[in-house]
Amino acid sequence: MQCFAIYSNKIEERIDPFYYQPKFIKQIESLGSNTKTIREIAKVICGPFGSSITVKDYSKNGIPLIRICNIIDDELNTENIIFIAKELANKLKSYVVKEGELIISQRGTLGLVVKIPSALNGAIISANFIAIKDLTEVSPEFLEVYLSSGKGQLQLIRKTSGQVQTKITTGDIKSIKIPILPLQTQNRIVSIMRSAYEQKKQKKQEAENLLNSIDDIVLDELGIKLPELKNKKCYAVSSEEIKERLDSPYYQPRFIDIIKAISKSKYDVKRLKEVANKVNRRFKPQERLLYKYVQLGCINIPLGTIKETLLISLPNIPSRAQQVAQSKEILFSLSLPQMGAHAILENNDEDYVVSSGFLILKANKNPFYLLTILRLKLYLELYKRYISGAGLFLTISNEDLLNLPIPFAPLDVQNKIAEEIKKRRDEAERLKNEANILIEKAKKEVEALIL
Repeated sequence: MQCFAIYSNKIEERIDPFYYQPKFIKQIESLGSNTKTIREIAKVICGPFGSSITVKDYSKNGIPLIRICNIIDDELNTENIIFIAKELANKLKSYVVKEGELIISQRGTLGLVVKIPSALNGAIISANFIAIKDLTEVSPEFLEVYLSSGKGQLQLIRKTSGQVQTKITTGDIKSIKIPILPLQTQNRIVSIMRSAYEQKKQKKQEAENLLNSIDDIVLDELGIKLPELKNKKCYAVSSEEIKERLDSPYYQPRFIDIIKAISKSKYDVKRLKEVANKVNRRFKPQERLLYKYVQLGCINIPLGTIKETLLISLPNIPSRAQQVAQSKEILFSLSLPQMGAHAILENNDEDYVVSSGFLILKANKNPFYLLTILRLKLYLELYKRYISGAGLFLTISNEDLLNLPIPFAPLDVQNKIAEEIKKRRDEAERLKNEANILIEKAKKEVEALIL
């Protein structure tokens, strides 16, 4: 419990203790006297009511609509933009944003700040945004950097309200204090962050290239050549080919083409149950221990590793349907939306309690080789063939999974592939960590200049 006192003459907009925590007061005082509130230097507007634009209003052309999901890697991405009709946009012209103006997310993921690019000039903002327009005295680039910095985010956190779903209002944004710095200093701050983000983007791209090259390397080593996979709407299946199931998606030609390609590998092709054992090690609680609990959210999906920092340590975990995994065992997610989000428990002698949403596999030979095979894009596509269930409960059965065809290379080839892939994965992780460190270093430099 934290205890602190606040003088009555310091009480301003709210009377809840959260608002007056010492860290917030200290941060405001550190800005000095040369500050102005956003209401003094800009116009602030809120997005339209949620009922003003509904899903039925979405279209493939017209006026762009900016949603929270369009913010990717600290900028607005135009690839998944949806549109609304011009007639509706004309009724919502008060919510138009122009190039160079700023928008801030006020619900969901709070405090995301981005500048409107030229490609979205004239777009409409959704109900989840607040826009900052007609800015004076500071550049929009500087304000974007400041509000995204630790100092700016702390002010945004202070202004949040609500219990179940927190939010920020236009009044909250208007009252945020901004340091008024010389234009030269503003430009320098923007330059520092712009350079850092460019370097981050470059390193992330290098990391993505390394990870994206894995499939080609492995398939080439296995002698597997994939034809172009097409999702055909009409196709014929002879009665002799119908065996396990009667649903038409099961016999999609692209699935058949994948299985044929795997069968032509230069190495023996076996069923998964022949190269790995299904682990059925049930969890038995012991009161004196803390257990590390692995859920889907603990997996670093691009790398196929466990995020140790996200593991939950609990003294009591319900024993029903939970299981135990050990070092070098593979976790396979059985359900959508992340079916096939595999990971491996590496270099750890400690047992883990694992969610019942995973199947645990113990490879007969190199587990990293098998993990690599199961994470190939052609397998992620093939899993879709075996989906069953309805609504939110779409899954793949243990039987279907254990019957998957697996190219079983000699152990020396498995070791060679595993080592190469681990090397690329580790390098990709190093690059991504470096990218994040660059941003944090730049933010500290910027905060020093602001002070």
